[in-house]
Amino acid sequence: TALANNLVKGNTKSCGCKSSRITLKDRLTTHGMTGSPAYKSWQAMKNRCYQESHIDYKHYGAVGIQVCKRWRNSFENFLQDMGERPDGMSLERKDRSKSYSPSNCKWANVYEQANNRSNNRLITCYGVTQTLAQWSRQINIGSTTISLRIKRGWSVERALNF
Repeated sequence: TALANNLVKGNTKSCGCKSSRITLKDRLTTHGMTGSPAYKSWQAMKNRCYQESHIDYKHYGAVGIQVCKRWRNSFENFLQDMGERPDGMSLERKDRSKSYSPSNCKWANVYEQANNRSNNRLITCYGVTQTLAQWSRQINIGSTTISLRIKRGWSVERALNF
């Protein structure tokens, strides 16, 4: 309990009865978003970069991909910079050779993510470079068909029916 003298002087704001109503959970809760989509993305990002036992560590942490200082130990900063994760989206690095940071990350859908993979086949036709999958969707010809045409020696223009 607080001394009456301290309450009068303003050194104490409560007699102490209020603190007994604050649960341990309330005292330990910082942002209340553990388990939210954004929190899960933040945690997964850190695990890929720093947990050697993580299945994808070899593609991230092992090759030097890190999480910026602002985000590494602060979900609140990550959330402030990225916002809540929209449905159907995941965290993507715009430049795969760079680490996770506000300037290099965005929320991306499955097609954007797929186009940013290191094993994509890039095809250039009339000065436009896209992945095989992007060309396939754009011209409505199966990616296997396009790939086989090019393997058989067709020009890119002919394979894409231009």
